[in-house]
Amino acid sequence: MATVYEQNFEGLNNGDLVGQDDWIDINEGEYFDVQTSVKYAGSKAVGISSPYTTQDVSHQIKRIVSGEVAVGMVQVSVYCNALPGTYSAFRINLKTNNNKSYTIGFGGGTNFANKIVYGADSWPNWKTINASASTWYTFQVEFDASKKSWRMRYKTGTGEYGSWTDWEANADSWTSFNNIQADVNNYSGGGPYYFDDILITSTVAPSSIKTILGLAKASVKTVNGLAIASVKSVNGLE
Repeated sequence: MATVYEQNFEGLNNGDLVGQDDWIDINEGEYFDVQTSVKYAGSKAVGISSPYTTQDVSHQIKRIVSGEVAVGMVQVSVYCNALPGTYSAFRINLKTNNNKSYTIGFGGGTNFANKIVYGADSWPNWKTINASASTWYTFQVEFDASKKSWRMRYKTGTGEYGSWTDWEANADSWTSFNNIQADVNNYSGGGPYYFDDILITSTVAPSSIKTILGLAKASVKTVNGLAIASVKSVNGLE
């Protein structure tokens, strides 16, 4: 698979995340800081400080255009010192422009207190997993445009990944996504929150490759000296 976006925050300066690596401020983004106190791997992660009202930052990635054949994976690690008690709390949203495609994070409120929330639908239809405070959770979210669906698995700390969830159809019938967003929304209780080690990969099936180095695929006989029939990937596309 080709790497679409990778960020472990090691190369960023301590302090404001906004303005570094093209992260932008949606609302009160000044509370998202690169810091060294709590991290999953390496020496840095992003921490989110008070007031935990409605705070959002976003990173545009290269649009993963799928047709009907792209598949890929998003991996991210998240952590909170204390679990939220009321309403929704910290979330990572994968979005197509402003339309949510998939959500993972720490929930709150009557239905979601002390829970990991996840799903391809919006509140109140998230699915849940019991959560523990002061624990790193690493999520892998796989997407498949031919199914217009997602599935997820996770691990705690440095342990092994559990089983994949069932495939879940996206509520908006997405065919691509181009935005990863971190937000704290209507917070009460819990936190602080942290996230680290983002990795987004994608691959496109051979039938979707239309051109190679600017030439129509049908006219290309060899790539780097190999017969075209034997080529499994071109510039990271499979």
